[in-house]
Amino acid sequence: MIDITNSQLPAAPGGENNEPGDTRATILLNPSGTKNYLKNAKSYVYEMSKEITKALSIEEGRIFIPYNKYQYERNTREDQILLRIDFKDTRTPDQPSSFALRYSLDKFITSAIPIGSLTEDLDSNYGAPENLHLWHNYRYTLIGVMIGLFSLIIIWAFAKKKNQEGNNFSTIIFYPLILVDFVLDIVILGVHGRDLKWFYICGFVFLLVPILFKIIITWFILENVTNDSQNVKDWREKHSGTALTFMFLSWIDLEALNVITSHCAGNEALNASFTEEGRKRVDRSIVFMTFIEDIPQIIIYALYQRYTVIPAIIPVLVLSSACIVFLFKIHDREVLIHRTRSDTHTTINNVFNFFNFFNIKNYIGQKRAQTEGTFCDTHANVPNFNNNFQTDLKMGDKPRAITTNTMEGTFNSKLAGKALSSGASTAGRGVTTPVYNSDYVIEIETGSTGEGGSKSVNRTPTKPKK
Repeated sequence: MIDITNSQLPAAPGGENNEPGDTRATILLNPSGTKNYLKNAKSYVYEMSKEITKALSIEEGRIFIPYNKYQYERNTREDQILLRIDFKDTRTPDQPSSFALRYSLDKFITSAIPIGSLTEDLDSNYGAPENLHLWHNYRYTLIGVMIGLFSLIIIWAFAKKKNQEGNNFSTIIFYPLILVDFVLDIVILGVHGRDLKWFYICGFVFLLVPILFKIIITWFILENVTNDSQNVKDWREKHSGTALTFMFLSWIDLEALNVITSHCAGNEALNASFTEEGRKRVDRSIVFMTFIEDIPQIIIYALYQRYTVIPAIIPVLVLSSACIVFLFKIHDREVLIHRTRSDTHTTINNVFNFFNFFNIKNYIGQKRAQTEGTFCDTHANVPNFNNNFQTDLKMGDKPRAITTNTMEGTFNSKLAGKALSSGASTAGRGVTTPVYNSDYVIEIETGSTGEGGSKSVNRTPTKPKK
């Protein structure tokens, strides 16, 4: 074993011995060293760290090798494992910098100078190259990604200006991001699939199996919406090329079925009139696929980042895109759930308001209902809660329509007007209208023969006192 003194340690190119900052490098084990590492990783890297520290004559703790971070070198006949080695900076004047330590270790390995029994397991052809920061290696790639995203935002702004009612964001920004994410899923398996033994198998399974599910789900949804709606049949016949293209794209992701109903930028080819039930099937299917595709892939890519030792741009991009796609899907489904609950609540309120407004007992001809507002021989009082509002309507005026604006939505019913007309045209029969928490408008055709204009009453009643 050779003891290296401080004077023998060369400085890193372009720097001094005391250049500040930590640095990282990778070392490659030969086939025999790989087998020794796999037998007892924790003990193996601990002993190797001690050997390197002693050989370089530096204080303990400046060299650290994580035992649970590794990856396999590609393009080798036998399995060879890459390990990460961290060089920590020091403030001691007579100690070499972390960059100088890495440079020295690289020279010792490539020159095959024995510095310990375990360090003989290091591959002399590989050395100890520095792990550079992603920005230094891939800054032009990252700049290109940002330019592409900015271009999509500009296109989305023009599309929104052309048709604000269309779902322009999902079509122009979200779905292209899904396609990029799918391409990255394939690229990472081709380039980094063999970095970890389990990564290629897991990545392939959670790429292929969801596609099979999506093929079946797409066929089922399109058949149902086509049979349920003549408009969809007409759309498929008129835009057969678009329908076929997005059918294949839905095998990549079911969001393609939302694209063809988006009416993006006023494009009629993207205006398939799915029924409400058909849209719900699409959204439920997307939620289902999120649990069997998106979440497992995020876990797989996160574990890859956790265990590998060489930073690369493709794994970072694929993990970022997978997380963004997942968040967008969760946000869209959350908005859908909120809208569905709101619509359900509104429907229930409107049903209760309808039966409250037109008292059933009055509808079947009860002589007088217990209420503060009544229709009498000479005048008809709009239901008067707390006696804070009243208007005069002549006998014989015919209610034409009633609109009830609840806090959750709007209910408009001609049938409601007919029901009120049945009660209002009979003298001495009152109308109970306990619509609390609501606004309503009553339009009245004045005159028994329909001549004249109309009267409108806007009212926010409050709950009557007992």
